[in-house]
Amino acid sequence: MTAEAIERPAKLAYRLAVAGDLSFFLKSMLNSYYYTGVGVGPITKRVFYSGHTKRVEACLARSGTKLVVACLEDDPVTLLGFLLAEGHCVHYAYVKLSMRRHGLCRGMMQALGMTMKSYSHLTQHVVSALEGRDAVYDPYAF
Repeated sequence: MTAEAIERPAKLAYRLAVAGDLSFFLKSMLNSYYYTGVGVGPITKRVFYSGHTKRVEACLARSGTKLVVACLEDDPVTLLGFLLAEGHCVHYAYVKLSMRRHGLCRGMMQALGMTMKSYSHLTQHVVSALEGRDAVYDPYAF
C-alpha cells in the first residue's frame, strides 16, 4: 500500500524506528533539508551530503536521541513520516506530502511524550508550521 492510497481515517501507529527504517529516514531527511533548508543553498551537494550525514549519525549515536516513525497500524513497514528529537528539541520532522496536515507530527511528539521547546533545523515548511508558537530556533542543539 502506498501513502498516496491512504485516506483518513486510516489507522495510524507511532513507534520507535528500527534498523530497517534508517535508510528511509536518512534519505528523506537529507533530501528534504537540502532542497528546503534555509541557508543550505550555497552548499554544494557533495559537501552537504557528506557533512550532514556525519552530523546525523553523530546525533543518532547520542543516548538521548529518539527517532519515531509514523506508519500504518496494519502495515508497520509503510512509513509515512518521522521525527528526530532529543529532550525537548525537535531536530527534524518529515511527513510524506500526501499525509501532511493530518496531525502526524503532533502524534509523533505525543508518542515520545514530549513538548517541543526548540528546533534545530529551519526549513521553509517550519517557518509556516510554527507561526505563533513559542519554540526557539537553536541550530547548535544538533
